[in-house]
Amino acid sequence: MAKLYDVYGLGNAIVDIELRVSDDELLMLGLKKGLMEFATHEEQEHVIQLLKAHVKNEAAGGSTANTMVGVAKFGGSPCFIGKVGSDGNGNLYKGSLKKNGVEYSTVPASGPTGTCCVLVTPDGERTMLTFLGVSTEIGTEDINESEILNSRLVYIEGYMWGSDKTILAANHVINIAKSNNIPIALSLSDPGFVSLFADEFKQIVINSIDIIFCNEHEAAIYSNVDQESGDEKSNRELSLSKLGLDCDLVFMTCGASGAYISNRGRQEFVNARPVSAIDSTGAGDAFAAGTIFGLVNGESPEDAAKLGSYAAALVVQDFGPRISESLVNKKDEILKSSA
Repeated sequence: MAKLYDVYGLGNAIVDIELRVSDDELLMLGLKKGLMEFATHEEQEHVIQLLKAHVKNEAAGGSTANTMVGVAKFGGSPCFIGKVGSDGNGNLYKGSLKKNGVEYSTVPASGPTGTCCVLVTPDGERTMLTFLGVSTEIGTEDINESEILNSRLVYIEGYMWGSDKTILAANHVINIAKSNNIPIALSLSDPGFVSLFADEFKQIVINSIDIIFCNEHEAAIYSNVDQESGDEKSNRELSLSKLGLDCDLVFMTCGASGAYISNRGRQEFVNARPVSAIDSTGAGDAFAAGTIFGLVNGESPEDAAKLGSYAAALVVQDFGPRISESLVNKKDEILKSSA
């Protein structure tokens, strides 16, 4: 029987507030470059006020939602589950998903929608300061089993392991999908998160996950590989091989260097598209979008990753976390140009 959705995505609903900053300003704020840190609403507002003279852009974001928008841009049919508040940011968020062709019907909560200060340095690297707001209120009561059963794949972001309630929601989705033989993909999300929840991630990956999306730093932490010793290529391959012992299919991105794939222990490599990057925000999410679209449409993991690489290259060339142009009916053209 045909499925209604290509992918069912569960994640934090967050509005991104982007600011361009210098490395010195990042240092002044005491933030660790390239990582995500949690903040109270007051702490986040303090940073915004300090940097209010900078260029600022507000856009609906959140890792899984970015990926779902990307799937829709390829012509896929995604469904997103995430909690927003009944406020201006919540309305912006819902409108953005609808405009971009993502099915969304989660009941809003009372309280502020989550926001993330995305501080982008001149090298395109992003450092995030996140106030989760009501995004942590997503619970099992928000999970519609029929939506999962009508999906070809389930995608969950690792950020769900940030609160007790969202952990329950994620496990509920996993149990339904696993019981009905629906493939489950997990994004490891952030190096700091992998470090904090290494044991939890390892257990869930071994027991339930079919596909992993991660970057090389997340993979190294998960696999306990010291990136400071040995050469870069060997470290990447070692991290990937260890992850491949726990999960049949792994996609590991390495920025401008490309992406590695472990397919039942066999490693492959896909080049990144050569572009001038100005903002890496959402690059991993876009990579996951193209790759998922390829997989659910019968492409090999290598060709699926080529679609992901193309999508990531689009995102890093502009400010904002999402693919802006339509890629409908362009799959074959992209794969031909990647040969």
